[in-house]
Amino acid sequence: MRRVVVQRVIERGREEDFLAIFSLYGGIEGVREIVRDEIAWLSPKDMSFAYKIFGLKKEDLKCYTRAQSRAKLLNS
Repeated sequence: MRRVVVQRVIERGREEDFLAIFSLYGGIEGVREIVRDEIAWLSPKDMSFAYKIFGLKKEDLKCYTRAQSRAKLLNS
């Protein structure tokens, strides 16, 4: 359930929620790994927030590459 918890905190969380997931899932590195590898969908606004906060490139996010693949499929 860690993927769902991290996704919901990114979407709706407060500062204390972020501190809680950092302590629960191995600090910022652990949460960064979950965001990069496990979250399959985020809104564009949440995706932008996530890659800026966690110091990632948007191309590194699974949800970004998945959105790009889906756009290609729908436009073909």
